[in-house]
Amino acid sequence: MRIGKFYMPGCLVEKQPDRVVQIFFEMKFVPVRVEYLWSKSSFLMEGVSSKFREIKEGTEIPFYEITINDLQEGKILISVR
Repeated sequence: MRIGKFYMPGCLVEKQPDRVVQIFFEMKFVPVRVEYLWSKSSFLMEGVSSKFREIKEGTEIPFYEITINDLQEGKILISVR
């Protein structure tokens, strides 16, 4: 399964929900667990995406760093590391 987790800033979710939807769409991300972490002012997102590497069942879910680059005409480029 291609499952992973990453942080998303709480202010992004609160102030730009349409952008969050765009990010999920571009990543083909389906959340399976979302938790707000007060200490980081961020959401811990855990879910499935074709951008994540394949892992075996029972393996610890890897953490990814998501980088979002704005392109022209409202499009974005997302890199996952």
